Amino acid sequence: AEAPDFIHEWVRAPYPANQADQKRIREGLVWLESQAQSRFETEFSNLEDSQMVAICDDIAWLPEAKPEFRAAAQFFDRVRTLTLGGFYTTQMGRNDLGWVGNVPIAGEYPGPPPEALAHLGLT
Repeated sequence: AEAPDFIHEWVRAPYPANQADQKRIREGLVWLESQAQSRFETEFSNLEDSQMVAICDDIAWLPEAKPEFRAAAQFFDRVRTLTLGGFYTTQMGRNDLGWVGNVPIAGEYPGPPPEALAHLGLT
């Protein structure tokens, strides 16, 4: 779904935030490899699904990560966010959302639905 290409392009941008993401992602990938070696004595890419899950469970939810996994959880959180951003900016992602933007509306614009106005307290 082109998310790896999006992330690669993102971390190569010359802006401070993007460069910080590049550092975090590189360090996170090194961490994954070191965990695979120390826990299972093999490369991460050679792990069984259950072994990958065992490692990723420790870092999958930043608010609940143990202190020793905090930096790795920040890596995981950032990669998840970038993956979603990459996916939902592709045609496949827009199709998944049912996005129909940039399409002319025939007649007068009907405005937001009553439920949206009520949710915003504008009714």
